[in-house]
Amino acid sequence: KLSNKVEFIKALPIEASWRGDDRELQLIVEDLANADLKVREGVSVVGWHKDFFITKKECYSLNGLDTNPPVFLLPSSISFVSDLTARDIDQSEWENLAKEILLSIPNLHHPSCIWAIAGWFFLVPFTPFVRSIYRCFPILQMYGSPGSGKSSLAWLFSKIFGVARPPVSVERPPYSIIEEMSCTNSFPLIIDEYKITKSSAMRIDQLNLLLLENWIGVPTTRGRLEKNSLTGRGVQEYKLISPTAIIGESPFLNAALIDRSIQ
Repeated sequence: KLSNKVEFIKALPIEASWRGDDRELQLIVEDLANADLKVREGVSVVGWHKDFFITKKECYSLNGLDTNPPVFLLPSSISFVSDLTARDIDQSEWENLAKEILLSIPNLHHPSCIWAIAGWFFLVPFTPFVRSIYRCFPILQMYGSPGSGKSSLAWLFSKIFGVARPPVSVERPPYSIIEEMSCTNSFPLIIDEYKITKSSAMRIDQLNLLLLENWIGVPTTRGRLEKNSLTGRGVQEYKLISPTAIIGESPFLNAALIDRSIQ
Protein backbone atom coordinates (compact mmCIF):
# COMPACT_ATOMS: atom_id res chain seq x y z
CA LYS A 1 0.00 0.00 0.00
CA LEU A 2 3.05 2.31 -0.01
CA SER A 3 3.81 2.08 -3.74
CA ASN A 4 2.16 5.40 -4.58
CA LYS A 5 0.11 8.20 -3.07
CA VAL A 6 -3.23 7.05 -4.51
CA GLU A 7 -2.98 3.50 -3.14
CA PHE A 8 -1.72 4.79 0.21
CA ILE A 9 -4.67 7.16 0.63
CA LYS A 10 -7.13 4.39 -0.26
CA ALA A 11 -5.62 2.24 2.49
CA LEU A 12 -6.05 4.92 5.16
CA PRO A 13 -9.07 4.80 7.49
CA ILE A 14 -11.82 7.24 6.54
CA GLU A 15 -10.94 9.68 9.35
CA ALA A 16 -7.26 9.97 8.27
CA SER A 17 -5.70 12.05 5.51
CA TRP A 18 -2.37 12.46 3.65
CA ARG A 19 -1.20 15.81 2.25
CA GLY A 20 2.23 14.75 1.06
CA ASP A 21 3.28 13.71 -2.45
CA ASP A 22 4.85 10.53 -3.88
CA ARG A 23 8.37 11.71 -3.08
CA GLU A 24 7.58 12.21 0.61
CA LEU A 25 5.87 8.84 0.69
CA GLN A 26 9.00 7.15 -0.67
CA LEU A 27 11.07 8.84 2.04
CA ILE A 28 8.79 7.21 4.61
CA VAL A 29 9.30 3.87 2.86
CA GLU A 30 13.10 4.32 3.09
CA ASP A 31 12.91 5.15 6.80
CA LEU A 32 10.75 2.12 7.49
CA ALA A 33 13.07 -0.13 5.46
CA ASN A 34 16.04 0.93 7.59
CA ALA A 35 14.20 0.76 10.91
CA ASP A 36 14.42 -2.24 13.21
CA LEU A 37 10.70 -2.94 13.36
CA LYS A 38 8.89 -6.00 14.61
CA VAL A 39 6.20 -7.05 12.17
CA ARG A 40 2.87 -7.74 13.86
CA GLU A 41 -0.42 -8.71 12.28
CA GLY A 42 -3.46 -6.63 13.08
CA VAL A 43 -6.77 -8.53 13.14
CA SER A 44 -10.38 -7.39 13.49
CA VAL A 45 -11.88 -10.60 14.92
CA VAL A 46 -11.76 -11.54 18.61
CA GLY A 47 -11.13 -15.22 19.22
CA TRP A 48 -8.84 -17.73 17.56
CA HIS A 49 -6.18 -16.82 15.00
CA LYS A 50 -4.17 -19.93 14.22
CA ASP A 51 -2.46 -20.78 17.55
CA PHE A 52 -3.39 -17.53 19.29
CA PHE A 53 -6.55 -16.53 21.15
CA ILE A 54 -7.23 -12.78 21.17
CA THR A 55 -9.50 -10.96 23.60
CA LYS A 56 -10.17 -7.22 23.82
CA LYS A 57 -6.88 -6.49 25.60
CA GLU A 58 -4.89 -9.72 25.77
CA CYS A 59 -3.47 -12.47 23.58
CA TYR A 60 -2.92 -16.09 24.58
CA SER A 61 -0.66 -18.65 23.00
CA LEU A 62 -0.69 -22.40 23.68
CA ASN A 63 1.62 -21.62 26.62
CA GLY A 64 -0.64 -19.03 28.24
CA LEU A 65 -0.72 -15.23 28.29
CA ASP A 66 1.61 -13.79 25.65
CA THR A 67 2.86 -10.28 26.49
CA ASN A 68 4.63 -9.80 23.14
CA PRO A 69 2.44 -11.59 20.57
CA PRO A 70 2.85 -11.45 16.78
CA VAL A 71 -0.87 -10.56 16.40
CA PHE A 72 -3.01 -7.85 17.99
CA LEU A 73 -6.61 -6.62 17.87
CA LEU A 74 -7.18 -3.55 15.75
CA PRO A 75 -9.20 -0.69 17.31
CA SER A 76 -12.91 -1.35 16.90
CA SER A 77 -16.07 0.71 17.35
CA ILE A 78 -18.30 -2.39 17.41
CA SER A 79 -20.12 -2.50 20.74
CA PHE A 80 -19.81 -6.29 21.04
CA VAL A 81 -16.01 -6.00 21.22
CA SER A 82 -16.08 -3.18 23.78
CA ASP A 83 -18.42 -5.24 26.00
CA LEU A 84 -16.08 -8.23 26.28
CA THR A 85 -14.86 -8.91 29.83
CA ALA A 86 -12.63 -11.98 29.38
CA ARG A 87 -9.54 -11.71 31.56
CA ASP A 88 -6.56 -13.76 32.68
CA ILE A 89 -6.90 -15.72 35.96
CA ASP A 90 -4.51 -18.09 37.69
CA GLN A 91 -4.93 -21.86 37.52
CA SER A 92 -6.29 -22.36 41.04
CA GLU A 93 -8.91 -19.63 40.60
CA TRP A 94 -9.94 -21.15 37.27
CA GLU A 95 -10.30 -24.65 38.75
CA ASN A 96 -12.42 -23.41 41.67
CA LEU A 97 -14.61 -21.31 39.40
CA ALA A 98 -15.08 -24.14 36.88
CA LYS A 99 -16.05 -26.58 39.65
CA GLU A 100 -18.61 -24.14 41.08
CA ILE A 101 -20.14 -23.51 37.65
CA LEU A 102 -20.38 -27.20 36.73
CA LEU A 103 -22.04 -28.07 40.03
CA SER A 104 -24.57 -25.24 39.59
CA ILE A 105 -25.62 -25.99 35.99
CA PRO A 106 -28.10 -28.84 36.79
CA ASN A 107 -30.05 -26.44 39.05
CA LEU A 108 -30.54 -23.75 36.40
CA HIS A 109 -33.30 -25.43 34.39
CA HIS A 110 -34.96 -28.74 33.60
CA PRO A 111 -32.42 -31.41 32.55
CA SER A 112 -34.16 -31.86 29.18
CA CYS A 113 -33.16 -28.28 28.27
CA ILE A 114 -30.17 -27.25 30.33
CA TRP A 115 -27.65 -29.79 29.06
CA ALA A 116 -28.25 -28.93 25.41
CA ILE A 117 -27.90 -25.22 26.23
CA ALA A 118 -24.81 -25.74 28.38
CA GLY A 119 -23.25 -28.05 25.78
CA TRP A 120 -23.65 -25.42 23.07
CA PHE A 121 -22.10 -22.66 25.21
CA PHE A 122 -19.17 -24.83 26.28
CA LEU A 123 -18.50 -25.60 22.62
CA VAL A 124 -18.54 -21.90 21.65
CA PRO A 125 -14.81 -21.22 22.39
CA PHE A 126 -13.94 -23.98 19.91
CA THR A 127 -16.22 -22.78 17.11
CA PRO A 128 -13.42 -22.41 14.50
CA PHE A 129 -12.32 -26.00 15.09
CA VAL A 130 -15.88 -27.28 14.70
CA ARG A 131 -16.24 -25.30 11.49
CA SER A 132 -12.95 -26.66 10.16
CA ILE A 133 -14.26 -30.23 10.53
CA TYR A 134 -18.00 -29.93 9.77
CA ARG A 135 -17.97 -26.69 7.70
CA CYS A 136 -20.70 -25.25 9.93
CA PHE A 137 -21.69 -24.41 13.51
CA PRO A 138 -25.27 -24.85 14.82
CA ILE A 139 -27.53 -21.97 15.82
CA LEU A 140 -28.87 -22.22 19.37
CA GLN A 141 -32.54 -21.30 19.75
CA MET A 142 -34.12 -20.82 23.17
CA TYR A 143 -37.85 -20.11 22.99
CA GLY A 144 -40.78 -20.18 25.40
CA SER A 145 -43.47 -18.12 27.09
CA PRO A 146 -42.75 -14.62 28.48
CA GLY A 147 -41.09 -14.66 31.90
CA SER A 148 -39.80 -18.23 31.61
CA GLY A 149 -36.19 -17.11 32.15
CA LYS A 150 -34.83 -17.54 28.62
CA SER A 151 -33.01 -14.22 28.39
CA SER A 152 -31.70 -14.39 31.97
CA LEU A 153 -30.32 -17.88 31.40
CA ALA A 154 -28.70 -16.89 28.11
CA TRP A 155 -27.17 -13.80 29.71
CA LEU A 156 -25.81 -15.87 32.60
CA PHE A 157 -24.03 -18.25 30.22
CA SER A 158 -22.93 -15.30 28.09
CA LYS A 159 -21.21 -13.68 31.09
CA ILE A 160 -19.50 -16.96 31.96
CA PHE A 161 -17.96 -16.93 28.49
CA GLY A 162 -16.79 -13.33 28.59
CA VAL A 163 -19.65 -11.17 27.21
CA ALA A 164 -20.90 -8.68 29.80
CA ARG A 165 -23.86 -7.08 28.04
CA PRO A 166 -27.46 -8.37 28.00
CA PRO A 167 -28.76 -10.00 24.80
CA VAL A 168 -29.42 -7.50 21.98
CA SER A 169 -32.76 -7.10 20.23
CA VAL A 170 -33.67 -8.65 16.89
CA GLU A 171 -35.09 -5.22 16.02
CA ARG A 172 -31.59 -3.73 15.67
CA PRO A 173 -30.67 -2.66 12.12
CA PRO A 174 -29.45 -5.63 10.03
CA TYR A 175 -26.15 -3.84 9.40
CA SER A 176 -25.26 -3.81 13.13
CA ILE A 177 -26.12 -7.52 13.41
CA ILE A 178 -23.90 -8.27 10.41
CA GLU A 179 -21.01 -6.36 12.02
CA GLU A 180 -21.32 -8.34 15.24
CA MET A 181 -21.69 -11.69 13.46
CA SER A 182 -18.36 -10.97 11.78
CA CYS A 183 -16.35 -9.60 14.73
CA THR A 184 -15.86 -12.82 16.73
CA ASN A 185 -15.36 -16.51 16.08
CA SER A 186 -15.26 -17.71 19.71
CA PHE A 187 -17.56 -15.57 21.88
CA PRO A 188 -21.36 -16.08 22.00
CA LEU A 189 -23.55 -13.55 20.18
CA ILE A 190 -27.03 -13.53 21.76
CA ILE A 191 -29.97 -12.02 19.85
CA ASP A 192 -33.22 -11.62 21.79
CA GLU A 193 -36.92 -10.89 21.13
CA TYR A 194 -37.44 -13.21 18.18
CA LYS A 195 -41.23 -12.89 17.88
CA ILE A 196 -42.80 -13.80 14.56
CA THR A 197 -46.12 -12.25 15.60
CA LYS A 198 -44.63 -8.87 16.61
CA SER A 199 -41.72 -8.33 14.20
CA SER A 200 -42.33 -7.52 10.55
CA ALA A 201 -42.15 -10.36 8.06
CA MET A 202 -39.34 -8.54 6.25
CA ARG A 203 -37.27 -8.25 9.46
CA ILE A 204 -37.74 -11.96 10.26
CA ASP A 205 -36.85 -12.96 6.69
CA GLN A 206 -33.72 -10.80 6.79
CA LEU A 207 -32.59 -12.33 10.06
CA ASN A 208 -33.38 -15.87 8.91
CA LEU A 209 -31.20 -15.36 5.84
CA LEU A 210 -28.34 -14.01 7.97
CA LEU A 211 -28.63 -17.00 10.32
CA LEU A 212 -28.39 -19.45 7.42
CA GLU A 213 -25.28 -17.63 6.18
CA ASN A 214 -23.95 -17.55 9.73
CA TRP A 215 -24.49 -21.30 10.14
CA ILE A 216 -22.05 -22.03 7.34
CA GLY A 217 -19.86 -18.95 7.92
CA VAL A 218 -20.06 -17.55 4.40
CA PRO A 219 -19.10 -13.97 3.44
CA THR A 220 -21.75 -11.36 2.73
CA THR A 221 -21.29 -7.85 1.32
CA ARG A 222 -22.73 -4.47 2.17
CA GLY A 223 -22.14 -0.96 0.84
CA ARG A 224 -19.91 1.48 2.70
CA LEU A 225 -18.68 5.04 2.44
CA GLU A 226 -15.33 5.23 0.65
CA LYS A 227 -13.28 8.32 0.01
CA ASN A 228 -11.34 8.87 -3.20
CA SER A 229 -13.87 7.03 -5.35
CA LEU A 230 -16.12 8.49 -8.03
CA THR A 231 -19.33 7.63 -6.17
CA GLY A 232 -18.04 7.94 -2.59
CA ARG A 233 -19.22 4.39 -1.96
CA GLY A 234 -17.61 0.98 -1.97
CA VAL A 235 -18.34 -2.60 -0.92
CA GLN A 236 -17.37 -4.15 2.42
CA GLU A 237 -17.16 -7.92 2.82
CA TYR A 238 -18.20 -9.51 6.11
CA LYS A 239 -17.70 -13.14 7.05
CA LEU A 240 -20.50 -14.23 9.38
CA ILE A 241 -18.53 -16.52 11.71
CA SER A 242 -19.90 -15.84 15.20
CA PRO A 243 -21.48 -18.61 17.31
CA THR A 244 -25.04 -17.25 17.52
CA ALA A 245 -28.00 -17.91 19.82
CA ILE A 246 -31.57 -16.69 19.21
CA ILE A 247 -33.92 -16.05 22.13
CA GLY A 248 -37.67 -15.42 21.82
CA GLU A 249 -41.24 -16.51 22.15
CA SER A 250 -41.49 -18.07 18.67
CA PRO A 251 -39.75 -21.17 17.36
CA PHE A 252 -38.20 -21.19 13.90
CA LEU A 253 -40.71 -21.93 11.15
CA ASN A 254 -38.06 -21.97 8.42
CA ALA A 255 -37.36 -25.66 7.71
CA ALA A 256 -33.72 -25.01 6.82
CA LEU A 257 -33.13 -23.21 10.13
CA ILE A 258 -34.86 -25.97 12.10
CA ASP A 259 -32.46 -28.50 10.59
CA ARG A 260 -29.47 -26.29 11.40
CA SER A 261 -30.26 -25.35 14.99
CA ILE A 262 -30.32 -26.78 18.50
CA GLN A 263 -33.70 -26.14 20.10
